[in-house]
Amino acid sequence: MDLSFSLDAQFDPSTTREALIESTWNNWLIERCGDVLGEIAYGRMLATPKDAWRFVPVAAEYIGNEGDRWLRGGFAKSFETVRDWLGEHGAILIGGAPVALSDIAYEYAYLSDLLRWPRDRVAVPACLAPRHRGRVGGGLAGGARDRGRCHSPRIGRGTR
Repeated sequence: MDLSFSLDAQFDPSTTREALIESTWNNWLIERCGDVLGEIAYGRMLATPKDAWRFVPVAAEYIGNEGDRWLRGGFAKSFETVRDWLGEHGAILIGGAPVALSDIAYEYAYLSDLLRWPRDRVAVPACLAPRHRGRVGGGLAGGARDRGRCHSPRIGRGTR
């Protein structure tokens, strides 16, 4: 898989120079690659947050092939460490002040589509749906007999 950035370090290659050898030195460099990515992303988040995300490898991005478990596993662990560290320490500027990523609420993009669906396609308990004048009995809005009572199996029958 191609990453949106290039990594370069003084790795020890095999004698044929076709692969990296498993060594303490190469393991150390793989870990440091993650550290460098984390520092770059952290700095970019404070300066230009939109640009920073290209330096945060997602779980689907990897280095190495499936046959080279050591290399692929080493970078996967390093990239996971970067994501975890940024989740704990990363911040972006909002209103001129740094705000920790962990303090920012966000929504899974798929959920945004729920707001655009026709009301009759969204399963909303009657007690949570908006009330509509002139509607009687059942439906999303519920009837006059149901006002203030929630009849959703997930929320619990008869809760207020």
